[in-house]
Amino acid sequence: MLRARARKIAEDKTGFHIYLVIFLAIYSLFIAMWLWSEGGFPWFVFPLVF
Repeated sequence: MLRARARKIAEDKTGFHIYLVIFLAIYSLFIAMWLWSEGGFPWFVFPLVF
């Protein structure tokens, strides 16, 4: 019982870390695209907010 609970917690943490890495990679790409397009209006904020 305790082992199953520990396994579930570990799986949840692993899933969160995978999500976090993907989110940071995509958001970094958005910022890079914004910088390469001469800056201007910071449109990359909208995917984060909405």
